[in-house]
Amino acid sequence: MKHTLISILLVAFAVPCSAQWKNAYMNAQILAFGVHDTSFFVSVAPDVPQGPLVWRLGSLAPNVVWVISDTGIGSGDGNVTSFASLGRYFFANTSQFEAAYQTTNNGSSWLESIGGDVASNGHCLFGTTIHPFSTQPPYMALSRDSGQTWDSIANFNNGSWSVPYSTNGICIFAKVGNAIWRSRDTGKNWTQILPPFSGTITVIGTLLFIPGNGKLAVSTDS
Repeated sequence: MKHTLISILLVAFAVPCSAQWKNAYMNAQILAFGVHDTSFFVSVAPDVPQGPLVWRLGSLAPNVVWVISDTGIGSGDGNVTSFASLGRYFFANTSQFEAAYQTTNNGSSWLESIGGDVASNGHCLFGTTIHPFSTQPPYMALSRDSGQTWDSIANFNNGSWSVPYSTNGICIFAKVGNAIWRSRDTGKNWTQILPPFSGTITVIGTLLFIPGNGKLAVSTDS
């Protein structure tokens, strides 16, 4: 009887769990995902010139509803390639001139912030300042006040306006050219690390993933 009851409970829990996926009906090339507070955002490659760049998931029930959420983002700044969330601020990076935008009203409107890729470790915000019409190299900057003021913490003279990076607790990872660098002290000192191959690091919990060469590498120890 005890085994029968357990089997019935397992079936009861398994049936609803198997039906929790729903088609989100986003008929576009998705470039990046972002989560801020309880909202879910996607950036897409517009199917028409000057088309929407950022959408927010408005509702899943009874129907899937997407809300255009890119008011204020420059139409000539290219696609949105990364997001970062910190406190009440949500940031989006664009590709054309590496401009970044911030919103405090859940994506209803955006204001321009620091340039370059953006990331957050939950306590600080990181951005890459750029000089698109000069010979000045880009550098990583740190903000402890949600993007109001910035301090330079690293100079990446690699000829690129963009330095993709990720954060995992106190660690920061930056992909500079074909090299990956790590800081364990919020950007004060940097050491090059040697993964199996180079690529942009994606952090999920305590796991780090690097895709490249048709393969996927994972690290469990930062």
